[in-house]
Amino acid sequence: MIIAIAMLSQISIPRSKANAFPIITPCPRVSCVDIGETFSVSFMCLDVQNLYTYQVYLNFSKEILEAINVTKGKFLSRGGAYDTFWYVRIQNDKGRIMAWESLLLPDPAVDGSGVFFSVTFRVKKAGYCEMPIYNTQLVNNAADEIGHDVVGGIVTTESERSSVVHPVVWDDETYNVTTESDACVMLFDFNHTGKYILFNMFAPTQFEDLVIVTIPKSLMWGYFFVFVNDIPESFGISGNQTHTTIQFMISFQSMQQVKIQSTGVVPEFPSVLILPLFMLATFIVTLAYRRKRAKPD
Repeated sequence: MIIAIAMLSQISIPRSKANAFPIITPCPRVSCVDIGETFSVSFMCLDVQNLYTYQVYLNFSKEILEAINVTKGKFLSRGGAYDTFWYVRIQNDKGRIMAWESLLLPDPAVDGSGVFFSVTFRVKKAGYCEMPIYNTQLVNNAADEIGHDVVGGIVTTESERSSVVHPVVWDDETYNVTTESDACVMLFDFNHTGKYILFNMFAPTQFEDLVIVTIPKSLMWGYFFVFVNDIPESFGISGNQTHTTIQFMISFQSMQQVKIQSTGVVPEFPSVLILPLFMLATFIVTLAYRRKRAKPD
């Protein structure tokens, strides 16, 4: 029997750089393991600024899972360059883990993305349960709380890859781009001027994965190009009347940035408005021309 640990987001993660919040999320979203074996899930923070202290609580099913240990990540300490206060408590009888970590004054705060801690679980039996993250706090070096979002998880006996929908809103229309991968997909963004979508992918362990991206043809079309960390990547492409599907392999050793670019994207204005706008412009030019000719010499 296979257990799939599916970490599914409670919020959509396409983000505008103007109002993006840090995100606390588990990774990977999907882990397939045999009953009786062990697996690890990393809990990380994305895109935080001036972080000094965090608190994270995690619930899990005590009937299905047993937490064996919790390992401190290297994000706050910058790989061990700074000392931190670290405290963790595992309560398997309650299905709960509590973790706290803080830098020590006068050491500087940390910016960016990284792993808070990793949990090693043992699968006791098949089943289904939610794995919520709650009672979270992010605090800066002035002791002020940092606003943030949280992504939860699910445990299910169905072994399936994680499929995430990223809604792209343009001119009041929503275009759903879907990514399918065993890694975490984060910081998804659509750049109209550059004619590309951009997102980061992260996996806490080294492995090779097939990434599948499905894009509506009403959003992007024409010739496509795939870049991983700004290096051109070979890929397969297929599609139907409404969508284009792009598939490529990616080797995970750390955070990877993926850019998919096309030669055509949705126009600035919906196509239904182009003809009326053209007619209006023609009318204005014609009216101005007639008024000019009607003036006496």
